[in-house]
Amino acid sequence: MKPLETKVYKGYKIHIYYDENPPNPRTDWDNAGKMVCFHRKHLLGDKTDITREELKEIVERKDVVALPLYLYDHGGLAMRTGKFYEDSGGWDTSMVGYIFIDYSTMLDKLTVQKEITPELVTRARDMLENEVETYNQYLQGEVYGFIIEDPYGKKDEAEAKYGFFGSDGEKEMQSLWEDLIDRTIDLETIFCAEVHELEVGVCEIEV
Repeated sequence: MKPLETKVYKGYKIHIYYDENPPNPRTDWDNAGKMVCFHRKHLLGDKTDITREELKEIVERKDVVALPLYLYDHGGLAMRTGKFYEDSGGWDTSMVGYIFIDYSTMLDKLTVQKEITPELVTRARDMLENEVETYNQYLQGEVYGFIIEDPYGKKDEAEAKYGFFGSDGEKEMQSLWEDLIDRTIDLETIFCAEVHELEVGVCEIEV
């Protein structure tokens, strides 16, 4: 598989790939928000038994923060909480459901407070937006991984790291590979120093 991009750090090559088997954020992760979608062709969002009628009742409750979900389906899938202005005619866009969180879950997962405040509601709304953006990255294939190649051309496929989402994931990858390479260099430096001490000791005994 050809890498998407190759970077170099301290003599090591970092080969970046698309993650061909990424985790599904809605079924493999524990999310605070509940994403309920209905679509005739695609299975989207969380696994749930909630019906359309029940969903309508839920999002109309006063103790629920809910955002609409729009799907852009044209040569691929994309999702957001607002309409797709690039599809001005709306031919390829449809509203497919909602993502929501109730006050009880907000108090349980987002704060140590015992009361709902405007600030907490804003945090919950931002969190829901972030969950949708992560799911959108999954739908669009914006999930990455990397393999490190040492200065001698050796690549250890077993040490490949995958599951990094979007631009934030790219930053996480860079931080991780720099840390891994720095630690490898430190260990090699310590090993070489210890070998050198042993060799010197042997020479002194022979003399």
